[in-house]
Amino acid sequence: MRQKIVVVGNGMVGYKFCERFLEKDTESKYQLVTFCEEPRPAYDRVHLSEYFSDKSAEDLYMNSLSWYEDNGIELYVGEKVVQIDRKNKRVISSAGKAVSYDKLVLATGSSPFVPPVPGIDKDGVFVYRTIEDLDEIMAYAKGVYPVNDADLVDRLIEALGFDAEVDVGGKFFRDVLLEDYEIRNIALPVVKAWAERSGSDDLVALVEAEDRGGLNDYLWGREIIDLVMEHPIGFESVEDFLGLLKPLAARLYSIASSPKAHPDEVHLTVGVVEYESNGMVRKGVCSTYFSERTGVAKPRVFVHENRAFRPPVDPSVPMIMVGPGTGIAPFRAFLEEREALGAEGKNWLFFGNPYEKLDFLYQEELEGMKERGYLHELSLAFSRDQEEKVYVQDRMIEEGEALYACLLEGGHFYVCGDASRMAKDVDAALHRVIEQYGGMSADEAVAYVNEMKSAKRYCRDVY
Repeated sequence: MRQKIVVVGNGMVGYKFCERFLEKDTESKYQLVTFCEEPRPAYDRVHLSEYFSDKSAEDLYMNSLSWYEDNGIELYVGEKVVQIDRKNKRVISSAGKAVSYDKLVLATGSSPFVPPVPGIDKDGVFVYRTIEDLDEIMAYAKGVYPVNDADLVDRLIEALGFDAEVDVGGKFFRDVLLEDYEIRNIALPVVKAWAERSGSDDLVALVEAEDRGGLNDYLWGREIIDLVMEHPIGFESVEDFLGLLKPLAARLYSIASSPKAHPDEVHLTVGVVEYESNGMVRKGVCSTYFSERTGVAKPRVFVHENRAFRPPVDPSVPMIMVGPGTGIAPFRAFLEEREALGAEGKNWLFFGNPYEKLDFLYQEELEGMKERGYLHELSLAFSRDQEEKVYVQDRMIEEGEALYACLLEGGHFYVCGDASRMAKDVDAALHRVIEQYGGMSADEAVAYVNEMKSAKRYCRDVY
Protein backbone atom coordinates (compact mmCIF):
# COMPACT_ATOMS: atom_id res chain seq x y z
CA MET A 1 0.00 0.00 0.00
CA ARG A 2 1.37 3.39 -0.97
CA GLN A 3 1.70 6.14 1.60
CA LYS A 4 -1.15 8.66 1.38
CA ILE A 5 -0.45 12.38 1.40
CA VAL A 6 -3.26 14.87 1.90
CA VAL A 7 -2.63 18.17 0.13
CA VAL A 8 -4.45 21.04 1.82
CA GLY A 9 -4.62 23.77 -0.79
CA ASN A 10 -6.47 24.69 -3.92
CA GLY A 11 -6.08 26.11 -7.38
CA MET A 12 -2.86 26.43 -9.36
CA VAL A 13 -0.60 26.38 -6.30
CA GLY A 14 -1.91 23.01 -5.14
CA TYR A 15 -1.63 21.72 -8.70
CA LYS A 16 1.98 22.88 -9.06
CA PHE A 17 2.85 21.33 -5.71
CA CYS A 18 1.52 17.96 -6.88
CA GLU A 19 3.38 18.24 -10.15
CA ARG A 20 6.70 18.94 -8.45
CA PHE A 21 6.06 16.30 -5.82
CA LEU A 22 5.46 13.56 -8.36
CA GLU A 23 8.55 14.57 -10.33
CA LYS A 24 10.52 13.56 -7.23
CA ASP A 25 8.44 10.44 -6.62
CA THR A 26 9.99 8.49 -9.50
CA GLU A 27 9.10 5.10 -8.00
CA SER A 28 5.43 6.00 -7.36
CA LYS A 29 5.69 5.36 -3.62
CA TYR A 30 3.19 8.07 -2.74
CA GLN A 31 -0.47 8.69 -3.38
CA LEU A 32 -1.90 12.20 -3.28
CA VAL A 33 -5.27 13.13 -1.82
CA THR A 34 -6.35 16.66 -2.71
CA PHE A 35 -8.83 19.11 -1.26
CA CYS A 36 -9.45 20.58 -4.72
CA GLU A 37 -13.14 20.55 -5.58
CA GLU A 38 -12.39 20.08 -9.29
CA PRO A 39 -9.48 17.62 -9.45
CA ARG A 40 -7.13 17.96 -12.38
CA PRO A 41 -6.48 14.84 -14.47
CA ALA A 42 -2.75 15.65 -14.91
CA TYR A 43 -1.59 13.75 -11.81
CA ASP A 44 -2.37 10.50 -10.04
CA ARG A 45 -4.42 11.29 -6.99
CA VAL A 46 -7.58 10.26 -5.19
CA HIS A 47 -10.20 12.97 -4.95
CA LEU A 48 -11.25 14.14 -1.51
CA SER A 49 -14.74 12.64 -1.82
CA GLU A 50 -13.31 9.16 -2.51
CA TYR A 51 -11.20 9.19 0.64
CA PHE A 52 -13.12 11.37 3.07
CA SER A 53 -16.74 10.33 2.40
CA ASP A 54 -17.83 13.36 0.39
CA LYS A 55 -16.46 15.84 2.95
CA SER A 56 -15.43 19.22 1.60
CA ALA A 57 -12.38 21.09 2.85
CA GLU A 58 -14.62 23.37 4.91
CA ASP A 59 -16.34 20.34 6.44
CA LEU A 60 -13.00 18.82 7.34
CA TYR A 61 -11.98 21.84 9.34
CA MET A 62 -15.13 21.36 11.44
CA ASN A 63 -14.56 17.69 12.28
CA SER A 64 -13.94 16.37 15.77
CA LEU A 65 -10.52 15.15 16.81
CA SER A 66 -11.82 11.57 17.02
CA TRP A 67 -12.83 11.76 13.34
CA TYR A 68 -9.27 12.57 12.36
CA GLU A 69 -7.95 9.79 14.57
CA ASP A 70 -10.39 7.29 13.05
CA ASN A 71 -9.08 8.22 9.62
CA GLY A 72 -5.45 7.78 10.63
CA ILE A 73 -4.54 11.49 10.65
CA GLU A 74 -2.52 13.22 13.34
CA LEU A 75 -2.79 17.02 13.44
CA TYR A 76 0.18 19.21 14.32
CA VAL A 77 0.75 22.91 14.99
CA GLY A 78 4.38 22.49 16.04
CA GLU A 79 3.14 20.17 18.83
CA LYS A 80 0.45 17.53 18.43
CA VAL A 81 -3.15 18.80 18.49
CA VAL A 82 -5.09 17.44 21.49
CA GLN A 83 -8.33 19.43 21.18
CA ILE A 84 -10.36 21.06 18.40
CA ASP A 85 -12.36 24.14 19.42
CA ARG A 86 -14.91 24.23 16.61
CA LYS A 87 -16.86 27.15 18.06
CA ASN A 88 -13.84 29.48 17.90
CA LYS A 89 -12.27 27.78 14.86
CA ARG A 90 -9.02 26.94 16.57
CA VAL A 91 -7.05 23.96 17.82
CA ILE A 92 -5.25 23.39 21.14
CA SER A 93 -1.78 21.81 21.12
CA SER A 94 -0.27 19.45 23.69
CA ALA A 95 1.62 22.47 25.07
CA GLY A 96 -1.67 24.29 25.69
CA LYS A 97 -1.17 26.68 22.76
CA ALA A 98 -4.33 27.86 20.94
CA VAL A 99 -3.87 28.26 17.18
CA SER A 100 -6.38 29.27 14.51
CA TYR A 101 -7.37 26.72 11.87
CA ASP A 102 -5.39 28.39 9.12
CA LYS A 103 -2.13 27.43 10.88
CA LEU A 104 -3.14 23.78 11.12
CA VAL A 105 -0.90 20.91 10.03
CA LEU A 106 2.02 22.43 8.19
CA ALA A 107 4.28 19.66 6.90
CA THR A 108 4.62 16.00 5.99
CA GLY A 109 6.92 13.22 7.00
CA SER A 110 9.37 11.37 4.78
CA SER A 111 8.12 12.57 1.40
CA PRO A 112 10.51 13.16 -1.54
CA PHE A 113 11.23 16.76 -0.61
CA VAL A 114 8.96 18.01 2.16
CA PRO A 115 10.63 18.44 5.58
CA PRO A 116 9.71 15.97 8.33
CA VAL A 117 7.77 16.92 11.42
CA PRO A 118 9.07 15.16 14.56
CA GLY A 119 6.59 12.70 16.00
CA ILE A 120 4.71 11.73 12.83
CA ASP A 121 4.90 8.06 11.89
CA LYS A 122 6.57 7.79 8.49
CA ASP A 123 4.11 5.06 7.41
CA GLY A 124 0.99 7.01 8.32
CA VAL A 125 -1.14 9.59 6.58
CA PHE A 126 0.41 13.02 6.35
CA VAL A 127 -0.86 16.49 5.63
CA TYR A 128 0.85 19.29 3.71
CA ARG A 129 -0.74 22.73 3.49
CA THR A 130 0.18 24.60 0.32
CA ILE A 131 0.15 28.40 0.14
CA GLU A 132 -3.10 29.67 -1.30
CA ASP A 133 -1.41 32.07 -3.72
CA LEU A 134 2.32 32.19 -4.33
CA ASP A 135 1.87 35.60 -5.93
CA GLU A 136 1.49 36.91 -2.38
CA ILE A 137 4.76 35.41 -1.14
CA MET A 138 5.93 38.72 0.33
CA ALA A 139 3.44 37.99 3.12
CA TYR A 140 5.59 35.03 4.11
CA ALA A 141 8.97 34.16 5.61
CA LYS A 142 11.07 31.10 4.99
CA GLY A 143 11.62 28.80 7.95
CA VAL A 144 14.75 26.67 8.06
CA TYR A 145 15.53 23.69 10.27
CA PRO A 146 19.32 23.90 10.64
CA VAL A 147 21.86 21.24 11.57
CA ASN A 148 24.34 21.94 14.35
CA ASP A 149 28.07 22.24 13.74
CA ALA A 150 29.62 18.75 13.79
CA ASP A 151 32.84 19.98 15.41
CA LEU A 152 30.90 21.57 18.27
CA VAL A 153 28.84 18.38 18.70
CA ASP A 154 31.98 16.22 18.86
CA ARG A 155 33.62 18.51 21.42
CA LEU A 156 30.44 18.49 23.51
CA ILE A 157 30.25 14.69 23.49
CA GLU A 158 33.91 14.48 24.50
CA ALA A 159 33.35 16.92 27.37
CA LEU A 160 30.34 14.89 28.57
CA GLY A 161 32.22 11.60 28.34
CA PHE A 162 29.40 9.74 26.58
CA ASP A 163 29.59 7.35 23.63
CA ALA A 164 28.56 9.11 20.41
CA GLU A 165 26.74 5.97 19.20
CA VAL A 166 24.48 5.49 22.21
CA ASP A 167 20.95 4.78 20.94
CA VAL A 168 18.40 7.52 21.57
CA GLY A 169 15.00 6.63 20.17
CA GLY A 170 16.47 4.85 17.17
CA LYS A 171 19.16 7.46 16.44
CA PHE A 172 22.75 7.78 17.53
CA PHE A 173 23.36 10.30 20.32
CA ARG A 174 25.62 12.26 17.97
CA ASP A 175 22.89 12.53 15.32
CA VAL A 176 20.37 13.62 17.94
CA LEU A 177 22.66 16.47 18.98
CA LEU A 178 23.28 17.41 15.36
CA GLU A 179 19.64 17.58 14.35
CA ASP A 180 17.28 17.82 17.31
CA TYR A 181 18.61 19.94 20.21
CA GLU A 182 19.73 23.51 20.82
CA ILE A 183 23.36 23.35 21.95
CA ARG A 184 24.51 26.85 21.08
CA ASN A 185 22.15 29.33 22.74
CA ILE A 186 21.47 28.97 26.47
CA ALA A 187 17.86 29.80 27.32
CA LEU A 188 16.94 31.10 30.77
CA PRO A 189 15.02 27.93 31.81
CA VAL A 190 18.06 25.86 30.83
CA VAL A 191 20.54 27.86 32.89
CA LYS A 192 18.15 27.89 35.88
CA ALA A 193 17.80 24.10 35.75
CA TRP A 194 21.55 23.75 35.23
CA ALA A 195 22.29 25.89 38.30
CA GLU A 196 19.99 23.74 40.42
CA ARG A 197 21.43 20.44 39.17
CA SER A 198 25.08 21.48 39.26
CA GLY A 199 24.93 23.07 42.70
CA SER A 200 27.41 25.71 41.50
CA ASP A 201 27.34 28.60 43.98
CA ASP A 202 28.50 31.06 41.31
CA LEU A 203 25.83 30.01 38.83
CA VAL A 204 23.10 29.93 41.48
CA ALA A 205 24.06 33.46 42.56
CA LEU A 206 23.82 34.74 38.98
CA VAL A 207 20.44 33.07 38.42
CA GLU A 208 18.92 34.26 41.69
CA ALA A 209 20.16 37.85 41.49
CA GLU A 210 17.43 40.47 41.01
CA ASP A 211 19.59 42.28 38.47
CA ARG A 212 19.89 40.10 35.37
CA GLY A 213 22.87 42.09 34.10
CA GLY A 214 25.44 39.72 35.59
CA LEU A 215 23.71 36.64 34.19
CA ASN A 216 23.35 38.23 30.76
CA ASP A 217 27.04 39.13 30.76
CA TYR A 218 27.95 35.57 31.71
CA LEU A 219 25.73 33.95 29.05
CA TRP A 220 26.88 36.21 26.21
CA GLY A 221 29.09 34.19 23.90
CA ARG A 222 28.68 30.99 25.91
CA GLU A 223 27.13 27.72 24.79
CA ILE A 224 26.02 24.46 26.40
CA ILE A 225 29.59 23.17 26.22
CA ASP A 226 30.68 26.04 28.49
CA LEU A 227 28.16 24.95 31.13
CA VAL A 228 29.40 21.35 30.85
CA MET A 229 33.02 22.42 31.34
CA GLU A 230 32.56 25.19 33.93
CA HIS A 231 29.67 23.79 36.00
CA PRO A 232 29.73 19.99 35.50
CA ILE A 233 26.80 17.73 36.35
CA GLY A 234 27.09 13.98 36.88
CA PHE A 235 24.51 12.93 34.31
CA GLU A 236 23.27 9.37 34.70
CA SER A 237 22.54 8.94 30.99
CA VAL A 238 22.36 10.81 27.69
CA GLU A 239 18.59 11.09 28.24
CA ASP A 240 19.28 12.75 31.58
CA PHE A 241 21.44 15.34 29.80
CA LEU A 242 19.01 15.85 26.90
CA GLY A 243 16.21 16.46 29.39
CA LEU A 244 17.78 19.83 30.23
CA LEU A 245 18.02 21.03 26.63
CA LYS A 246 15.52 22.78 24.40
CA PRO A 247 14.55 21.40 20.97
CA LEU A 248 16.47 22.89 18.06
CA ALA A 249 14.09 25.53 16.77
CA ALA A 250 13.60 26.52 13.17
CA ARG A 251 15.03 29.89 12.10
CA LEU A 252 12.90 32.35 10.15
CA TYR A 253 14.25 34.50 7.33
CA SER A 254 12.29 37.16 5.48
CA ILE A 255 11.89 36.18 1.85
CA ALA A 256 14.04 38.55 -0.21
CA SER A 257 12.58 37.96 -3.66
CA SER A 258 9.34 38.32 -5.56
CA PRO A 259 8.11 35.24 -7.45
CA LYS A 260 7.29 37.56 -10.33
CA ALA A 261 10.97 38.47 -10.66
CA HIS A 262 12.34 35.02 -9.79
CA PRO A 263 9.85 32.28 -10.72
CA ASP A 264 10.34 29.00 -8.83
CA GLU A 265 13.00 30.56 -6.60
CA VAL A 266 13.10 31.89 -3.05
CA HIS A 267 15.99 34.20 -2.11
CA LEU A 268 17.20 34.83 1.45
CA THR A 269 19.59 37.46 2.84
CA VAL A 270 21.81 35.81 5.45
CA GLY A 271 24.60 37.42 7.46
CA VAL A 272 27.10 34.79 8.62
CA VAL A 273 27.71 34.97 12.39
CA GLU A 274 31.19 33.95 13.58
CA TYR A 275 33.27 35.39 16.42
CA GLU A 276 35.52 34.36 19.31
CA SER A 277 34.65 34.45 23.01
CA ASN A 278 35.93 32.73 26.13
CA GLY A 279 38.77 31.22 24.11
CA MET A 280 36.53 29.47 21.55
CA VAL A 281 35.23 30.26 18.09
CA ARG A 282 31.45 30.70 18.09
CA LYS A 283 29.28 30.18 15.03
CA GLY A 284 25.67 31.07 14.34
CA VAL A 285 23.66 27.86 14.04
CA CYS A 286 21.73 28.60 10.87
CA SER A 287 23.93 31.18 9.16
CA THR A 288 26.97 28.86 9.18
CA TYR A 289 24.69 25.97 8.29
CA PHE A 290 24.05 27.84 5.04
CA SER A 291 27.68 28.79 4.52
CA GLU A 292 29.33 25.52 5.57
CA ARG A 293 26.98 22.54 5.91
CA THR A 294 24.22 22.47 3.31
CA GLY A 295 26.43 20.25 1.14
CA VAL A 296 26.38 17.65 3.92
CA ALA A 297 22.78 18.01 5.07
CA LYS A 298 20.12 19.18 2.63
CA PRO A 299 18.08 22.09 4.04
CA ARG A 300 14.66 21.30 5.48
CA VAL A 301 12.46 24.32 4.94
CA PHE A 302 8.88 25.49 5.30
CA VAL A 303 6.91 28.68 4.73
CA HIS A 304 5.77 30.85 7.63
CA GLU A 305 2.87 33.22 7.10
CA ASN A 306 3.03 36.88 8.14
CA ARG A 307 0.15 38.72 6.52
CA ALA A 308 0.69 41.78 8.68
CA PHE A 309 3.89 42.62 6.79
CA ARG A 310 3.28 43.12 3.09
CA PRO A 311 3.24 45.92 0.49
CA PRO A 312 0.18 48.19 0.35
CA VAL A 313 -2.74 46.65 -1.52
CA ASP A 314 -3.18 49.93 -3.41
CA PRO A 315 -0.21 50.18 -5.84
CA SER A 316 -0.42 53.99 -5.83
CA VAL A 317 0.22 54.32 -2.07
CA PRO A 318 3.73 55.51 -1.05
CA MET A 319 5.94 52.97 0.70
CA ILE A 320 8.65 54.01 3.21
CA MET A 321 11.01 51.18 4.16
CA VAL A 322 13.66 51.18 6.90
CA GLY A 323 15.88 48.10 6.65
CA PRO A 324 19.52 48.33 7.72
CA GLY A 325 21.76 45.28 7.33
CA THR A 326 19.96 42.07 6.45
CA GLY A 327 16.74 43.88 7.34
CA ILE A 328 16.72 44.93 3.69
CA ALA A 329 15.54 41.43 2.69
CA PRO A 330 11.75 41.89 2.52
CA PHE A 331 12.11 45.32 0.93
CA ARG A 332 14.06 43.89 -2.00
CA ALA A 333 11.04 41.61 -2.50
CA PHE A 334 8.60 44.51 -2.11
CA LEU A 335 10.48 46.58 -4.69
CA GLU A 336 10.75 43.71 -7.16
CA GLU A 337 7.04 43.08 -6.80
CA ARG A 338 6.11 46.70 -7.38
CA GLU A 339 8.33 46.97 -10.42
CA ALA A 340 6.92 43.74 -11.87
CA LEU A 341 3.38 45.11 -11.41
CA GLY A 342 4.26 48.56 -12.75
CA ALA A 343 3.02 50.11 -9.49
CA GLU A 344 3.01 53.91 -9.52
CA GLY A 345 3.36 54.49 -5.76
CA LYS A 346 6.47 56.24 -4.43
CA ASN A 347 9.11 53.93 -2.92
CA TRP A 348 11.59 55.24 -0.36
CA LEU A 349 14.27 53.03 1.22
CA PHE A 350 16.44 53.83 4.23
CA PHE A 351 19.40 51.43 4.28
CA GLY A 352 22.50 51.32 6.45
CA ASN A 353 25.48 49.17 7.36
CA PRO A 354 29.02 49.80 8.69
CA TYR A 355 30.95 50.30 5.41
CA GLU A 356 29.75 51.21 1.92
CA LYS A 357 32.51 49.34 0.08
CA LEU A 358 32.00 46.13 2.08
CA ASP A 359 28.38 46.17 3.17
CA PHE A 360 26.22 47.83 0.52
CA LEU A 361 23.86 44.89 -0.02
CA TYR A 362 22.16 44.70 -3.42
CA GLN A 363 23.90 47.91 -4.46
CA GLU A 364 23.69 47.35 -8.22
CA GLU A 365 20.06 46.24 -8.03
CA LEU A 366 19.00 49.21 -5.92
CA GLU A 367 20.83 51.70 -8.09
CA GLY A 368 19.26 50.08 -11.15
CA MET A 369 15.78 50.41 -9.65
CA LYS A 370 16.51 54.04 -8.90
CA GLU A 371 17.58 54.68 -12.49
CA ARG A 372 14.44 52.95 -13.79
CA GLY A 373 12.22 55.06 -11.53
CA TYR A 374 10.96 52.36 -9.18
CA LEU A 375 13.07 53.40 -6.19
CA HIS A 376 12.36 57.10 -5.87
CA GLU A 377 14.47 57.81 -2.79
CA LEU A 378 17.46 55.88 -1.43
CA SER A 379 18.75 57.25 1.88
CA LEU A 380 22.02 55.64 2.98
CA ALA A 381 23.76 55.54 6.36
CA PHE A 382 27.15 53.81 6.51
CA SER A 383 28.04 54.26 10.15
CA ARG A 384 31.82 53.62 10.04
CA ASP A 385 32.71 55.55 6.89
CA GLN A 386 33.21 58.80 8.82
CA GLU A 387 34.39 59.79 12.28
CA GLU A 388 30.88 60.44 13.58
CA LYS A 389 28.63 57.41 13.34
CA VAL A 390 25.48 57.88 11.27
CA TYR A 391 22.50 55.53 11.37
CA VAL A 392 19.21 55.19 9.48
CA GLN A 393 17.33 57.01 12.25
CA ASP A 394 19.68 60.00 11.78
CA ARG A 395 18.84 60.08 8.06
CA MET A 396 15.14 59.99 8.93
CA ILE A 397 15.49 63.10 11.07
CA GLU A 398 17.65 64.87 8.47
CA GLU A 399 14.97 64.26 5.82
CA GLY A 400 12.09 64.65 8.25
CA GLU A 401 10.12 67.26 6.33
CA ALA A 402 9.92 65.12 3.19
CA LEU A 403 9.27 62.02 5.29
CA TYR A 404 6.31 63.65 7.03
CA ALA A 405 4.96 64.87 3.69
CA CYS A 406 5.07 61.28 2.46
CA LEU A 407 3.11 60.15 5.51
CA LEU A 408 0.48 62.82 4.79
CA GLU A 409 0.07 61.28 1.34
CA GLY A 410 -1.00 58.06 3.07
CA GLY A 411 2.42 56.43 2.99
CA HIS A 412 2.92 53.08 4.70
CA PHE A 413 5.92 52.89 7.04
CA TYR A 414 7.87 49.62 7.39
CA VAL A 415 10.74 48.57 9.65
CA CYS A 416 12.71 45.33 9.47
CA GLY A 417 15.76 44.26 11.48
CA ASP A 418 17.18 44.41 14.99
CA ALA A 419 14.54 44.77 17.71
CA SER A 420 16.86 45.50 20.63
CA ARG A 421 18.11 48.93 19.50
CA MET A 422 17.50 49.83 15.87
CA ALA A 423 13.72 49.42 15.87
CA LYS A 424 13.39 51.45 19.07
CA ASP A 425 15.61 54.23 17.73
CA VAL A 426 13.68 54.31 14.45
CA ASP A 427 10.39 54.49 16.33
CA ALA A 428 11.69 57.40 18.41
CA ALA A 429 12.88 59.17 15.24
CA LEU A 430 9.46 58.69 13.64
CA HIS A 431 7.75 60.28 16.63
CA ARG A 432 10.23 63.15 16.57
CA VAL A 433 9.64 63.80 12.86
CA ILE A 434 5.86 63.83 13.37
CA GLU A 435 6.16 66.19 16.34
CA GLN A 436 8.49 68.61 14.56
CA TYR A 437 6.95 68.75 11.10
CA GLY A 438 3.37 68.05 12.11
CA GLY A 439 3.40 70.71 14.80
CA MET A 440 2.23 68.17 17.38
CA SER A 441 2.86 67.60 21.05
CA ALA A 442 4.50 64.35 22.19
CA ASP A 443 1.07 62.92 23.12
CA GLU A 444 -0.41 63.94 19.78
CA ALA A 445 2.48 62.27 17.95
CA VAL A 446 1.87 59.09 19.92
CA ALA A 447 -1.80 59.20 18.94
CA TYR A 448 -0.86 59.78 15.27
CA VAL A 449 1.47 56.76 15.28
CA ASN A 450 -1.18 54.64 16.99
CA GLU A 451 -3.64 55.58 14.26
CA MET A 452 -1.06 54.49 11.67
CA LYS A 453 -0.76 51.14 13.43
CA SER A 454 -4.53 50.71 13.58
CA ALA A 455 -4.76 51.44 9.86
CA LYS A 456 -1.93 48.93 9.20
CA ARG A 457 0.26 51.76 7.88
CA TYR A 458 3.04 51.13 10.42
CA CYS A 459 4.36 47.58 10.12
CA ARG A 460 7.37 46.02 11.81
CA ASP A 461 9.21 42.72 11.32
CA VAL A 462 11.87 42.85 14.02
CA TYR A 463 13.88 40.18 15.78
